[in-house]
Amino acid sequence: MAACGLSAATSPMYVILKCSRRWFLPVLAQSLIALTSARRFKVNEFTAIAIAGALVYPDIATMVTALQKTGQGHVLGVIPFALPAGGYLSTVMPSILAVWVASYIQKFFTKITPDVIKVFVVPFFTLLITVPLTFLVVGPVANTFSDGLTNLFQAIMNFSPIVFGLILGISWQVLVMFGMHWALIPLAISDVATNGSSSILSAALLPCFTQTGVLGAIMLKTKEEKVRTISMPAFVSSIFGVTEPAIYGVTLPMKTPFYISCGVSKLMGAAMIALDIKMYSTGGLGVFVFPILIGSDGSLLKLSLRFLLLSLAVFLAFLIQLFVRVPNL
Repeated sequence: MAACGLSAATSPMYVILKCSRRWFLPVLAQSLIALTSARRFKVNEFTAIAIAGALVYPDIATMVTALQKTGQGHVLGVIPFALPAGGYLSTVMPSILAVWVASYIQKFFTKITPDVIKVFVVPFFTLLITVPLTFLVVGPVANTFSDGLTNLFQAIMNFSPIVFGLILGISWQVLVMFGMHWALIPLAISDVATNGSSSILSAALLPCFTQTGVLGAIMLKTKEEKVRTISMPAFVSSIFGVTEPAIYGVTLPMKTPFYISCGVSKLMGAAMIALDIKMYSTGGLGVFVFPILIGSDGSLLKLSLRFLLLSLAVFLAFLIQLFVRVPNL
């Protein structure tokens, strides 16, 4: 829209769409994380969404900065009140941990509160205790762990890029499941911005393709109608880089296909690093990954090599799963 001469000063529609991109989608993502966590930990779903909403409150970063400038950035004069550099909009673990903590608080107040007032007293006190705990304890702990993970991967990358490719390839899908992949994304973005390219996340381009491979073999071999029904849409979505239906619906419950996918990703991740396959921007996964693999020279030969490696990842995962028994779902 900016290319069309539209800006916040000249177009109401620009402001509306910018708000949708900047706030609505991240808030929706946090709400979905809170919702699924609430179902897992048996917390009131509306309470969980309210907790996630507190984490991404639009003005909180401004208020925290103002408090720190006036020297009032500590609760009770002792506990520091600070946010991670990018806030909580792009984090996953703080919301999950916050809902987990809320489950124990809710359980306690459910036991001691009379039924007559339980409907509003329990959510009220759950929020009253959980939100401050999240900002002062849970969030900082989760982000400290994330920063430690960032430093660990950076140290491994400096020690041996190929070892880094092996470890990232085999662990990427697990990192995504726990939301810890955000620890690496800022490194890749910074690397691209500084050097024009990055190989930090090259090994992470493969898991969606290995998931596609194992799903293809599962659809050919399985005799369960339920598995076929789930696998087909999961197969299609994995081609476009969305692997959650494949992981949570098929491969992870079956275990063996998930292990095969991680194992092939490990080998191919090391190959991507060894052959110095770079990303020239950050963007989509699946078939949408190819544009970000085209360098400024526009070399089709290099792109062909990248396409060959990604195709090999699909083929290896498919072939191994084809000769391995498909577990029942």
